[in-house]
Amino acid sequence: MTVNSRGTDHRLRSGHVAVASCDSTYAIALITVPSDEIADADFYVVNGESTPLQPTRISSNADGSKTDDGFYIFDWIFDFFTLSMTANFLSAAGLTTARSAPVTVMTYDEMKNTKFVQCIIHRPLLPGPDAQYWRDGYSKIRFRFTNGVVIT
Repeated sequence: MTVNSRGTDHRLRSGHVAVASCDSTYAIALITVPSDEIADADFYVVNGESTPLQPTRISSNADGSKTDDGFYIFDWIFDFFTLSMTANFLSAAGLTTARSAPVTVMTYDEMKNTKFVQCIIHRPLLPGPDAQYWRDGYSKIRFRFTNGVVIT
């Protein structure tokens, strides 16, 4: 199976750090794949249903133009995580015991341009509205990111 690089090139680092400190060693594809993996699973691949980086508000200006206003939000959706993959991803995100945590990520905007964002990741409700229990793991697991600030 060929995986689109946009699905695997995302990066995730716990805490708010500079762009240079969120290098390729923090690619989500490099998160440890546990021994309970299922042979036909795609590991740590953000799927096409994920939402791109988008502003929480768009302001209308007096001259009729519009500008982004406020923080940015986006979602990452993964097709499948085993229970151990879920634990490894939560650990990498700083969500082992927390409901939300500060992270720095590399993600993509609606034009597929790379963006580095300092934001808050929210732990999904498992199982629940953010994922369904399936085949010794979770399917369509959604991680929500809020309070995003694009950094350069």
